[in-house]
Amino acid sequence: MAGERMSSAKTSAKWRSIKVPDYLLEKIDAISKREKRARWQVLFDSLSYYEAQKKKPTIKGELPKLEKVSWYISKLAQAVAWYVVTQDEENYQLTLKTISDIGLRLNIDVKELEGVLETFKNTRKKTSKHRVLVMKALKDTITSMILKLASEEESSNTSSGGNNT
Repeated sequence: MAGERMSSAKTSAKWRSIKVPDYLLEKIDAISKREKRARWQVLFDSLSYYEAQKKKPTIKGELPKLEKVSWYISKLAQAVAWYVVTQDEENYQLTLKTISDIGLRLNIDVKELEGVLETFKNTRKKTSKHRVLVMKALKDTITSMILKLASEEESSNTSSGGNNT
């Protein structure tokens, strides 16, 4: 498909010349020869790469909070679900540590989830009703995480005068 675009671009393109220093032309020719591609293809790829790299810092600057919260949501959901499935003491302690760490790192209230897990742990005959309560508390905690991120994004947009529209 990419080859088709290039060949059609080749036939319908209006060709121009540009002046480049000898050392740059030698470099282009070396890459062209090594990769068995036309000079213009080497330049096109170089410019595409350059444009992508110029955009990257902007993208990186916007993603870390979202990536961090996404990671914590995945980690939290997996820990809670794994404890509900295994119901052993080691997983209970690891799950509580995960919940506590996330609560501290994101500055959110995780007491409801901790309490529901403790109740679940101490219930002798666990039913689907008990599992639903754990999942509801998990959902509420995840909602808190998302709302916290959204409010931080909103306050950073209003304080910087940014506008997403």
